[in-house]
Amino acid sequence: MDSTVTTRAWVNTGAVEHLSSESISDEDLQNMIHLSVLAFEKAKKEEGDTSHDFVFGEDSSVPPLYFRQIIRAGMARDAVYVVRSENQDIIGMGLFMKPEQKAYSTEQIQRVAGYYEFLEKMKPETRHWYENDLLSLLKDREALFTDEERERRWWCIHLCTDPRFHGKGLGRMIVDHIHQEAQKNGQFLGLAAGNELNVRKYKALGFKQRGYHTAPGLEAKGEPYKMYTLTKGI
Repeated sequence: MDSTVTTRAWVNTGAVEHLSSESISDEDLQNMIHLSVLAFEKAKKEEGDTSHDFVFGEDSSVPPLYFRQIIRAGMARDAVYVVRSENQDIIGMGLFMKPEQKAYSTEQIQRVAGYYEFLEKMKPETRHWYENDLLSLLKDREALFTDEERERRWWCIHLCTDPRFHGKGLGRMIVDHIHQEAQKNGQFLGLAAGNELNVRKYKALGFKQRGYHTAPGLEAKGEPYKMYTLTKGI
């Protein structure tokens, strides 16, 4: 098989697959969305992770749209890495943008990903935050990195595993694979976490906290929302 379509790398006893957009079936896409929603629901119910509450609210139709637009943005950049079970179901996934890539760099990608459809489902105050205040947060986050570092940084926009396979090392498997790829070129990994619980999880995977910023526009919902930035391999 052409390595530009699917790249396999054995890590421990499993395989991490790098999937191009052409190699991802509609069934794969739906499975990744379903997996993401299940992981979110488990984290909220069993671990108290409420980092997505402001965006999702109580509308159960929002999470699938949210994860769909993130995954499709990753597909547009060939940034999808997965682990499959023995029966080929996707049970772990990560979206890692290479240094020269950005998730929503063009309006075309935003349309293809379903970004605007996702925005339409938001409450007015939430949409305002997404379209305005979030930009301020992202600029503050980028200030943690030098220009030279941004040219060497892979950025993770999503990482999750099937709740039925938690504790099996799938997240570590994906992270280690991407980290090895990055290190070949003197590059490193970066990501953001929305609460201290996830910060601890990422630190267990070898990440170190770079800093944090308080998200503007969220204070009215209670405690200020902190966005933590972490890196691995720098």
